Amino acid sequence: MVRRIDSESNIIWRGQDLNLADIVGGSNGFTTGNRDYATDLLLGKLLTKYLSTVQQDGAGVYTKATSLDYVDGVFIPDGPETIVSSQGHIFSACPDTDSVFLTPLPLRPHRQREYYRWDPDADSMFLTPLKSNGYPLSIESQKYGTNKYPAIIMHPNIGLTFDLEKIRRTVRLTGHKITRLTGLFSLLETNDTVVDVTAGFHVLVDGVAKFSQEANTAGNKLDMQNSMTMMAWIKTTTSARSTIATHTNGSGYFFEVNTTGFPNVLTAHVGSPSNEIHGTAVINDGVWHHVAMTYDGATLLIYVDGILDSSVDGVGADVSQTYPFMVGVLRIPPHYDARPFAGLIDDVHVYNGALTPAELHGVMQGQVSDMASAHIVLSYDFESLPRGVVADTSGYGTPLDLILHNGASIVSDAERGNVLSLDGSDDYASAAAKIDIELKEDDRFLTLVVTDSEYGNSQSNAGQTGNFCFFALPYLELD
Repeated sequence: MVRRIDSESNIIWRGQDLNLADIVGGSNGFTTGNRDYATDLLLGKLLTKYLSTVQQDGAGVYTKATSLDYVDGVFIPDGPETIVSSQGHIFSACPDTDSVFLTPLPLRPHRQREYYRWDPDADSMFLTPLKSNGYPLSIESQKYGTNKYPAIIMHPNIGLTFDLEKIRRTVRLTGHKITRLTGLFSLLETNDTVVDVTAGFHVLVDGVAKFSQEANTAGNKLDMQNSMTMMAWIKTTTSARSTIATHTNGSGYFFEVNTTGFPNVLTAHVGSPSNEIHGTAVINDGVWHHVAMTYDGATLLIYVDGILDSSVDGVGADVSQTYPFMVGVLRIPPHYDARPFAGLIDDVHVYNGALTPAELHGVMQGQVSDMASAHIVLSYDFESLPRGVVADTSGYGTPLDLILHNGASIVSDAERGNVLSLDGSDDYASAAAKIDIELKEDDRFLTLVVTDSEYGNSQSNAGQTGNFCFFALPYLELD
C-alpha cells in the first residue's frame, strides 16, 4: 500500500526503510534503482555500463560525486590521513593499504565479470581483460542484489560516503526520520581458489569508525586459541562425506560425518589434519541425534546424544582461526564449498571452552546459556529470521548472523520446529557480521570503507583471488 507520494521529488513511499543499494544505483532509496548500474571510483559518477578496472597508486584524492544525488563522494583509503568527505573529515584509524582497487561498486554480483588493469603511463585508460567468474550468492534461493535482498558489492581499497543531510530531506517527505543503519557484512571468494583474506570493513560517521571488522566475518569472538565446544542436532541418511559445521582453513576446527575410511560415524578435527578423532556410534540412520565435540587444550572428545563416543589425549592444538564460520560445507585449500551436508541441522552452538558432560546434558535439554566453564559465543536456533537471515542469539560480542546460500532453506520439522534444510549439492550457510549503528540528527556523513594491505599482491598473482566484501540488506531504518 502506498502511504505517501511526493510529485515534485517522485518519492513513492510504502512504509519501507531506505535502501542504500538503491542510492548507489542512482535512485532515491525508496525504489528499485538499477542493479546494472555502478559507481565509478575514479570519476565519482554513475555508470550505466559495467566495467571493472584495477588501479595502482590510487590513494590520496577525495572525488566529489557528480551524478549521484545522495552520495557525497568516493575515495581510495590509504593510511591515517585518508579524507572521507567533502568537508575534510579524516579517517585517522585507517590502516595502510597498497591502493590497489577494483572499480566500480556494483549493486549485484555479475554472472560474468571482466577484470581490467589501469595503465598509468597511457594517455587514456588501457583495458586488458584478465579473467571472468560466476558469483553464486543467494538467500533462501533469492540472489543478493535483488529488490528483495539488496546488496552493495565492494572490492578492497575503496570508500564511498553518503550525504545524510541530503538523504534526510527526502526522508522528511515521508513524515519520518532516520534512526539507525543496519545490515550484514561478509567476505566471499569469487572463484574456486580459497585463500586467507585480509580485508577489513569499516563504517564511519563523520570520519569516526562506528564499526570495524578486520580479516573476516568471524571476528575476535571465535578466536578461542586452545579450548572450545561445538554442537548441533542433525538428521541425515547420507553416505557421502559431509560437513556439519566448521571454522577452519586448515587449522581451526570442524565436525563431519562419513570421513574416508570411517563411514556412518562422526569425525572431529582441531588444529591440523593430524588431530582428528573418529566416533563409533552410527548417526546417519535418519533420526535426530545430538552431536558435540569438546576440546580443552589437550583432550578432544566426541559425544552422541549426551554419551561419550570417542576421545583422544595429548592433542595440544591451537584452534584460533581467521576464516568465516560455515554450516553445511567445508573450505580448506584447495577445496571450495566441498563436502556439502545433506539433511537437517538444528541448534548449532559454539562455546569458548570445553563444557562438562553435565553442561552438555543441560544444553541438550534446552538450557542454552553461559555455563560455568565457558561462554556461549555463537547460537543458531533457526527460529529468529530477521529479514530472511538466521539470527545469532548468543548475545556475545558482535552478532554473526547466518546467510543462506544456493537454495539452503528453513523448514518446519514435527520434532524440532524450524530447522536448516540442506540438499547436499551446493547449498550451505555462512556467518556474517551484523551491523547496527544508531544515527543522530546532526550526523552529516555516512562512509563505507573496505581496506586490504595485501590486495595488490594477491590480485597480481595471476588474478587468483578476486575476494570481495558485500554489505547485504543495507538499510537506513526510519522511526
